[in-house]
Parts: sequence; C-alpha cells; structure tokens
Amino acid sequence: MKIAHVTSILSRRGAGVRNVVEDLARAQMVQGLEVKVFGLTDPDFIAGEGADWAALNVSASPVIGPNSIGFSPALTRALKAWGPDIVHLHGLWTYPSKAVLDWHRATGNPYLVSVHGMLSKVALSYSPAKKRISRLLFQDRCFDGARALHATTETELAEIRALGYRGPIAIFPNGVNAAAIPDLPARTPGKTVLTLGRLHHKKGLDILIDIWAKLEPAFPDWSLRIIGPDENGYAARLKNRLKSHHLARCSVEAPVFGADKDIAIASSDLFVLPSRNENFALTVAESLIMEVPVVSSRNAPWQGLETEHCGLWVDLEPADFAAAMSYMMNLTDDERKQMGRNGRDWMLRDFSWSAISQRALAIYEWAGGHAPRTSDIHLAQQERGP
Repeated sequence: MKIAHVTSILSRRGAGVRNVVEDLARAQMVQGLEVKVFGLTDPDFIAGEGADWAALNVSASPVIGPNSIGFSPALTRALKAWGPDIVHLHGLWTYPSKAVLDWHRATGNPYLVSVHGMLSKVALSYSPAKKRISRLLFQDRCFDGARALHATTETELAEIRALGYRGPIAIFPNGVNAAAIPDLPARTPGKTVLTLGRLHHKKGLDILIDIWAKLEPAFPDWSLRIIGPDENGYAARLKNRLKSHHLARCSVEAPVFGADKDIAIASSDLFVLPSRNENFALTVAESLIMEVPVVSSRNAPWQGLETEHCGLWVDLEPADFAAAMSYMMNLTDDERKQMGRNGRDWMLRDFSWSAISQRALAIYEWAGGHAPRTSDIHLAQQERGP
C-alpha cells in the first residue's frame, strides 16, 4: 500500500500537527509500508529546517502568494504523479485540502482527513472570514468526499457531529515517541513549572500568568517557564503581562526542539496545560513520557491523568487551576516522581506510535475496501453497511 500524508506546514512552525505527521509516517515506514509526505515550503523550511525530514520521503512544493492560503498547483501535480493508494490529509482551511480533493476526483482513490482540533467552537472563532471562504471554495466538498474524518477523542467526535457531519469518523489518539529520559545537566537550586507550545491566546497563557502572580510569593523556590514559538506577536503581550505583575521568576522563552526540548521537559518538576481548547495536546504525552506529572485544564482530553495517578484534570477557573498547581507543588519530590513514573508507564502501554500506526493502517485498509470496519470507525445512527 502506498500511503501519502498531506499537510500544509513542514517546518517547525507547524507545531503539533507537523510532529504528528512526521511521527506517524516514520512509524509506518518502520513497518515496511511505502510512505511519502507532501507539504508546502515556507521561509523556515527553505532556511534549513527541511533537513529535519532527511530520513523520510518528502515532497515540498512552492507556494504562490501568502503562506496562510498555501496555493500550490505543484502540490496537486506531485500528488497525482506519485499515485498513492490512499491519502491521509492533516488539517483544514488551506489549499492542500483542495489538492487532495482534486487527486481523489482524478483517481477515485480514498482519503482520510485528520481535523486536529480545527472544528472546535474555540478554533472556529479564529479567522472566521477565512474559514467561511475556504468552506465555500473547497473545504465542505473535501469533507463530503472523504471516506472518513479522524478525531483523536470522543469529545472531538461530538464536536464534528455537532456541525452536521454524518459520515464515518475514525477515532484513535496521537502517539508519543518512547524516548529515553536524557542525562540532565547539574540542576540549579529550585524547582520548575513548565508549559510548552504555541504562544497563542487559546493556550490560556494569560490566565496562567495571572495565576502565577498569586502563587509566586507562596513558592519562593519555584519558577515558571513559558516556552514556545511566537504567533502574531503574542509573546510581547505575555511579556508585558509579566511586567504588569512585577514577576521575578517567570519567563517567556523561544521554542526548543529535539534533544533540547526533551531536556527542558525532563528538567522540570511539573508541566501545566491551561488551554482554552485542545483536541489532544501532544505536550502532555511528551511530559509524561519524561516522567513529569501534569496539571491540565478540562478543555483537553486528559481525564486519564487522575485515573492513572499522574496528575490533575481541572476546570480552567483561575481558583481551581491555582489550587491544583498549589497541591502538586506542595507534594514531596518523591511523590511527584512516582506520579511521573505512573505517567510514563501509561504512555508506553497505550500511546506508542507503533500501536497507533497499526490502528491507522486498519482504517486505511477499510477505506480502500480491503478489510471490514474496525471498532475505531464510528458511524452516524442512520448509516448502514460495512
């Protein structure tokens, strides 16, 4: 089977979606499948980040006009020329959706669409005009032509159904790399709370800073690090918020990648996710695999933090989230470390990329008519058939 993964952003500014594409494609390649990734060039990819994909078969097509639209006739041509049996499209609202739709109409071959949280109410509230235009031009037809949409959780499935989509929806989570815990440099005195991801309003970082303003005086040996790529100048707004609170032990920092990212996570004592909306939040899984316990808002699908005894899952009310952070910071080092070990055990058991790749492959085979429907594929009530 020839599998094409199609996305828009191949550089690191693609954040979690880009990482999922790389990791899933790599896991499928290890399984002996013929896999190719198709995406678009951007300044960072051209400047050197394309080297990150050296171990995979990648086609990067040039963009005509704004990168936010991603218009690239070359992508359509490249996809048709390679001739995949199935396409797995990652993300919405940009030209790659139309390229996949055009490929499907030309070949009749099936495709799957991973929505990556882009159909939640919060996500739809950003750039609504662009999304309305995309729906009129191609996105609704892309939904209609898909063999199935892909959701990572039951919550995301409900969000998709609430918008009126009645086709099949496959559910399987994103995976996590079973990375070894790195050797860490000698620690400086004190403990660290970490949050890591895009610097964007939906991540709730403004709420976190306000919470930290109340916690910092009570925890003089703790610091807060906010690490991630800036989006539309949001980092400057966060830094101004730090100054307005006169915070001494809170920093907004540039993104880190690869081994540096693993070290940043493994060096922390607590990871927090104060997001307003997340369909998965890969950084939670990445923290648990590094044996770091987590406090997550209930706007992300991580209720297992409590059932697996590796963190807390709370409402994003400032008082509730502050109380959860305070509880975790007041635990002993040994208690937090045991929670971290519980988290790593959970990730290795249920979220390995090899296992997720097998589930995705079963869905591809069903989509191509070569296998029966699996329990991961959910039908609307009025749907019938295989």
